[in-house]
Amino acid sequence: MLFKTGPVTTTGVETCAFFDPLDFAATPTIQMFCVPTVYLDRDVMGTDPGQGVTVNSLLLRPKATGQVTLRDANANSLPRVDTQIFGHPDDLARTLAGFRFARRVIAAAPMESMVQQEIFPGADVTSDQAIADHCKRMVKTGYHPVGTCRMGHDEDPLAVLTSDLRVRGVQQLRVVDASMMPNIISGNTNAIVMAVAHRATELILNSLVAVKKDAVYE
Repeated sequence: MLFKTGPVTTTGVETCAFFDPLDFAATPTIQMFCVPTVYLDRDVMGTDPGQGVTVNSLLLRPKATGQVTLRDANANSLPRVDTQIFGHPDDLARTLAGFRFARRVIAAAPMESMVQQEIFPGADVTSDQAIADHCKRMVKTGYHPVGTCRMGHDEDPLAVLTSDLRVRGVQQLRVVDASMMPNIISGNTNAIVMAVAHRATELILNSLVAVKKDAVYE
């Protein structure tokens, strides 16, 4: 606050790009974001904190589908969560393409004049196999899981929710969070969840008004 310098002078992620590295005219499948510091786990990176820039390539629309299942009959047991990261070959292919595009960005002016060297994984990591090994080692969730209680038409066997967010077969229960999305969106999920919550509020209030209108009093 005194000198207007240091890590808290940044929002953390100051710029993002949404694109498909295999087809720039297609719907975005990668969110590439830039962090103006060395931003990686120290135990895997082997580099001390310092001046630098980190470019992350986040897969937005994975084709692999994970699953959440019960661990056992105990209600207190945590569920089994299988994310199936890179479970589809196209997911890894796009991640590799996003990684290579990030390198192109850093190698272009004016960034090229500001960067001394690639710290991690290192300029010698160039082959598809070496980059794939790096991606598999470093892959993490973007904390955007969706679709475990997807909304859909009556004919959709995987749709748990009706179009008004009601749980099929259960009275007076709606689901209002990211699990209602039939498909993951190309971006952060928080704004969509807020929009769905706003819509759910309207649905619930309208249903209460309808009940009151139909009420009979003695």
